[in-house]
Amino acid sequence: MTLEKIDIKTYSKEWNSFIKSNLTLDVNNYFIAHNPCLAKIYENVFNYKSEYYLIVEKDKIVGLLPGFRIKEKFISVPIFPSAGIFINKRNNKLNIYNKLINQLGDYEIRDIIKFSKYIYDKKIICYLPLKENEDLQWEILRASVRNQIRKAHKNGLYVKYGGKELLDDFYKIYSFNMHRLGSPVIDKKFFINLIDNYENGIAKIFLCYYGNTPVGGSFVLSYFNLLEVGWASIINDYNKLKPNMVLYWEMIKFAIENEMKYFSFGRATKGSGSYKFKLQWGIIELPIFFNYSNYTFDIRRLKILNFIWSKLPLGLANKLGPSIRKWIKI
Repeated sequence: MTLEKIDIKTYSKEWNSFIKSNLTLDVNNYFIAHNPCLAKIYENVFNYKSEYYLIVEKDKIVGLLPGFRIKEKFISVPIFPSAGIFINKRNNKLNIYNKLINQLGDYEIRDIIKFSKYIYDKKIICYLPLKENEDLQWEILRASVRNQIRKAHKNGLYVKYGGKELLDDFYKIYSFNMHRLGSPVIDKKFFINLIDNYENGIAKIFLCYYGNTPVGGSFVLSYFNLLEVGWASIINDYNKLKPNMVLYWEMIKFAIENEMKYFSFGRATKGSGSYKFKLQWGIIELPIFFNYSNYTFDIRRLKILNFIWSKLPLGLANKLGPSIRKWIKI
């Protein structure tokens, strides 16, 4: 069994075909980050060097591994919750890691299994299996969730979705919320590139309005039968109106209308407020393991940095954020 490096820009059709032919009903079968179109987008925005592999055994492709080489480290895949190896239906992922991982040198691989003794394991990814139509999905929601959605509508909240015409409002909400949380923003060019160059699926912005004021926003991506919320933010001052409830319900409806099988709420930290919000929707939880080739100090432990960043003037934080965020790969 070997790793064979490929030029993903010329091999994307075959890459997608292999994934399509090996899809299963398992929620953990593949991730948005397996979409090969991200290679070009990451290179355009961050200047990351793409490094995509076929896993070959006896002249047959048995798996795929997407990633980027950043400062001599192989990372699969920055920013997104999880990626790692995608395998055909007959193979064992852990066995493949054990056989091949040393060929990558220094690595950080996010997957739902752990294969290294150096891991970070505080994150989960949250999935919602989707019914055939909106009415069936509504019926299985908890009464408390349905009541909160009704409350949001009664408060006059409504949702629009679209493309680049909504980007400025989305990014304003996103950057404001990231500053409040003490985290640098991703460069706006990344979201522009996703809208303009995303392939093999849907890229949409959702905005929740109170009157003419946007009070919440999200950015979703799909790949095959999965729709995932990549980024979502709410203006805290409007939380009592429940904009997050109507925003997520509209995204779930959109996923059903577009014949998705799963809706991903994205990543959450165990025990956090975000985790508790997602839990009420009846999610399936999957652990995410950040597997490292050697001991890596985890910047997530330095909460003081979040506090300091949140105290910077918003304009300065937004100006500095993209250049810093480029090297923070979570």
